[in-house]
Amino acid sequence: MSNFDIAVKTVFGNEGGLTDHPADPGGITNFGITLDVLREDGPFGDINGDGNIDGDDIRELTREQARGIYNRQWWMAYDYWQISNQWIATKVFDFAVNLGPKQAHIVTQRALCAVKKPVVVDGLLGPKTLAALNDIELIRSCFHATMRCEAAGVYRMIAAKKPKLKVFLAGWLKRAYQ
Repeated sequence: MSNFDIAVKTVFGNEGGLTDHPADPGGITNFGITLDVLREDGPFGDINGDGNIDGDDIRELTREQARGIYNRQWWMAYDYWQISNQWIATKVFDFAVNLGPKQAHIVTQRALCAVKKPVVVDGLLGPKTLAALNDIELIRSCFHATMRCEAAGVYRMIAAKKPKLKVFLAGWLKRAYQ
């Protein structure tokens, strides 16, 4: 099974630290963690313990706390640990952090279908999608390239539909093609 420690290093490398870009619909972000994500984390999201989950909590968020959130809200919640190939697990996880889990899973399912591993494209990482991802023949296919291209297409579509987000496109494409 895949290793969270390896995967989260990639996410941290792509997400960086504290940002509050005016074009970012996620608002203030630290280590890729948005205010909405902190709020979804329940009592763990109140980083400074003042009873209010707000921008101050984002500012005070440590890398280790962000790591815990990534583990709880993504890695374990969506069973990425069950993906046997580390590159695939890391890529799906990284895309889920950036695009949201449903869109990341759709990208993954479309890539599977493109390499003749038909699955239902529903945005759910269920047992059939996991089984297809864990098929040893997948590693010998062009899945890696297909996954990159599918993600790049989604990023380009987002930038085309929301022109104010074009400022992020170069970084997104770099992330897609890693």
